[in-house]
Amino acid sequence: MAFQESFNRPLTIKNGIATYNVSQDIGASKLIPDSWNEIVIKNGVTLKGNFVVRPGRTKPLLIRGESKTGSVIEGLGNHQRYEIDGSRAFNHSAVYYGGFKAVIAVVNLTSKNPDFFHLLSCGKIIVNNVRLINTSKESEKNGFDDKKNGFDDNDGSIVRNIFVSPTEDANNICMVYTYY
Repeated sequence: MAFQESFNRPLTIKNGIATYNVSQDIGASKLIPDSWNEIVIKNGVTLKGNFVVRPGRTKPLLIRGESKTGSVIEGLGNHQRYEIDGSRAFNHSAVYYGGFKAVIAVVNLTSKNPDFFHLLSCGKIIVNNVRLINTSKESEKNGFDDKKNGFDDNDGSIVRNIFVSPTEDANNICMVYTYY
């Protein structure tokens, strides 16, 4: 009975692991608490919105899906920016990290129709087994180029086993980059 009750809850948090159990709107700037070490998106769950990692974060964060095709972060269809901790953030990215000290890993999920970048990190990011998909024409209505950007990263980042839809700019390289 306890398992069934936790499965039906939209979000469960235990031992620093936040698990999204049902599809939901997480908003345009879901700030990830420093107490979270891992975010799990269950298979069959679509989260509308984006995650923002606080720029001052110093410990690693894993954002992972249970299924490369069935665990989805989907954009909201707008193009806005805001400030957090004095740093300009892009809340139109599926995952945004404006700091330099933490390593962010994004694995085994799909980012779909972000309003600009799929993944944007000023620091080191590890991306593995991820699909970056754009099927939306919404940005044309807003006056922005319909080609979305895949990800922006920094020195020491690692990217492997990704699929980038044909309308995407795959990667903006900031520094030295390692491909596998």
